[in-house]
Amino acid sequence: MQYRYEAPFGTLICRFDGDRLTEILLGNERIDFLPALPENSALARGLDGYFSGSLHALPKVAEIPPGTPFQRKVWAQIAAIPPGQTLSYRQIAERIGSHPRPVGGACGKNPLPLLIPCHRVLSASGLGGFSMGGDTERGLAVKRWLLKHEGIAW
Repeated sequence: MQYRYEAPFGTLICRFDGDRLTEILLGNERIDFLPALPENSALARGLDGYFSGSLHALPKVAEIPPGTPFQRKVWAQIAAIPPGQTLSYRQIAERIGSHPRPVGGACGKNPLPLLIPCHRVLSASGLGGFSMGGDTERGLAVKRWLLKHEGIAW
């Protein structure tokens, strides 16, 4: 099942397999044909709280989603980054015995951005990437918005 959620920066598409959230994407346009994410769901309450300023309101990922063993290692590191803090691709690579470039690749495959907050991962020379399934420029604008929302000067 798919639902839409209207975030301050655009429409999020939230995909579920039964009760399990499998993917969050940034829609490229308003998607009125999808039903709204039920207001009483834990995800909707968490998103509402987060966007209202309660940065710790997002639900924690109960289980790292399916992916390669490497991706899951990277996503576990990212899931542990608290709101208002960042790590670099290099720092994550050092923690798991890898290199920054494959860490960036794993970030790009993250199916649950916001909950696994890859917007909190920066490159050594700047912002790094961010897409949420949309185009690169729009994704970077969202990354800047999220960092600013969390009080990270960027």
